[in-house]
Amino acid sequence: MQYLHAQGFTITGVVPIIAQQFLISTQDSHIFIINIANDLVSINIKSHLPQAHVQYFGLTHSPNKVIFVNLTSPNMVYDHLVTREPSIMHIFTLKSKFCDPVSIINDSTNLGNIWDCMEIFRLKAIKAKDPCTIFRPMSKNLESLSLYQLQVSMWMTVIMNVCTTKKPIPNMDHIRESKITEALPLIFLHSACTYLEKLMKKSILSEDQTFTVFLLRRYLEIYKGIPSVEDSKNKSTNQRIQEILNMTTFYSNQIEKCNLCGERIDGMWHVRACPRGHKLPRCCMTLLQITLLEYRVCPICGQIFHPSLEDIYEEPQCQFCDVPILRNSYDFDAENSELYGRNLSLPRNADITIESRDPESEEPPDKQKQSKWNTSQTYSVIVNDNDNESDRIMEKWEKF
Repeated sequence: MQYLHAQGFTITGVVPIIAQQFLISTQDSHIFIINIANDLVSINIKSHLPQAHVQYFGLTHSPNKVIFVNLTSPNMVYDHLVTREPSIMHIFTLKSKFCDPVSIINDSTNLGNIWDCMEIFRLKAIKAKDPCTIFRPMSKNLESLSLYQLQVSMWMTVIMNVCTTKKPIPNMDHIRESKITEALPLIFLHSACTYLEKLMKKSILSEDQTFTVFLLRRYLEIYKGIPSVEDSKNKSTNQRIQEILNMTTFYSNQIEKCNLCGERIDGMWHVRACPRGHKLPRCCMTLLQITLLEYRVCPICGQIFHPSLEDIYEEPQCQFCDVPILRNSYDFDAENSELYGRNLSLPRNADITIESRDPESEEPPDKQKQSKWNTSQTYSVIVNDNDNESDRIMEKWEKF
């Protein structure tokens, strides 16, 4: 057994950084690296974290170790009435090859695993005078990129746009309408092809899935008909689209109607409302109308998804953010809920099982003491509500 002779006292944080090395913080504002493979040698590191009159109370890191967080608190007595919440959370990075966000992004194939790398780019871009110098050059030939590369390109462009214009982006529809990035429709193209390929492997399709084939097929037909100077460079994409169109040829065209009123909808998925004015929110993967509370939501971009995706994917994910989509918070069965029918204004100790009573032993209703706050019999209505309290006229209405 070996013992570590650390600087200072009270180790408050230990996190692994690479194999055989740990980053350690102590209460008396020391932070250093320990190499357990080399006889617990302590390696001092240069840090811009405050060290005077502070104590360190916690250390953690992001999944890829590109972001570290340290919690500091003053080591002197503060008057809580003068200085409130003196503790500060410091975010910092380590300058090392193992935590380089660029190399991590290049080596990864899943956007959901590199969100901390995207966040460190955003933080650096906010502090930089010219945010464009933080981001790497974007590829101009987007159609030749993979789905993962398109996702990275889209979010890099969005982050750079926000940091440059200093204006937040409210939702994905704003990105789509403003044409901030050309990667957005290409990402949908990839997801549409993948979803149709999975549907074609099923022997029987539901009504929603059959209509999804019709909607996505129309989208692919329109995309394939758009002329592009880069068609010669993307033969694999065009070949994939043509194969899917050939597989779905026997599916007949259908007429879309509003799920609420049954009015015919012309213009396919571009229409935001039916002729009677009903809003038509759509699934961003299947293009189906969503008019019920049973839908899913992406926790990052806020896009909504149709519940039929669960029949194809074991864990449906957002094609733009590559994270699992969540159930809508309003989608729950109120009648089967434990809180349904309970009076939540009563204290917890009053929530007991009421024993059955003998009807003969109960007093007649006219002899029972009427509650002072029994609102089932009488209603009070303020007819005149002026500033003068004496002018208020109270009327009592008996229940009919």
